Amino acid sequence: MALGPIPATGWEWQQWRLRALVVAAYCDRYRVGDPAPLGVQPEGATQKIDRARARVDTC
Repeated sequence: MALGPIPATGWEWQQWRLRALVVAAYCDRYRVGDPAPLGVQPEGATQKIDRARARVDTC
């Protein structure tokens, strides 16, 4: 799971940035400090949904 290389400019860069913001927001909200980008498997329903959204954005 990775965001991939950062595009230099244009639409691709904007899409990459949006994906990065989704992942960063998830990590901030759930205080992920794990080396894995999205941390350990969540237990709560809301966090599972948020993690699935963030995971889709990194693929």
